[in-house]
Amino acid sequence: MLPKKFRLKGRKEIQRVISQGKKITLENSDIYFIKNNLDYCRFCIVAKKKVFKKASQRNRAKRLVRESIRKNLKNLNLSYDFVVFAKESIFKKKLTDIATEFKNFFNKLNKNEYL
Repeated sequence: MLPKKFRLKGRKEIQRVISQGKKITLENSDIYFIKNNLDYCRFCIVAKKKVFKKASQRNRAKRLVRESIRKNLKNLNLSYDFVVFAKESIFKKKLTDIATEFKNFFNKLNKNEYL
């Protein structure tokens, strides 16, 4: 579980990130992000019912993404809001592969490659 301060709450905040932020498509997820005025990152993880029919699948997808983010949280020195949409292909990968994918994304974002 992500600590409370790292969670993006509220429909308005999530809609702002999706509508005004940039979108990056990774192999296992789509990530919307926008700069925030805080000293830390906040995340919202989404597993759509259209993609994952069963609640157990949605919960598992969110757990995989959440754990991948949590593993990389110590090394993050960014101040962004993120909305992460899990893709169905997430079940074909191991947790270490997903965590590496997020690590690479955060490193590139830290180097301003996506801006």
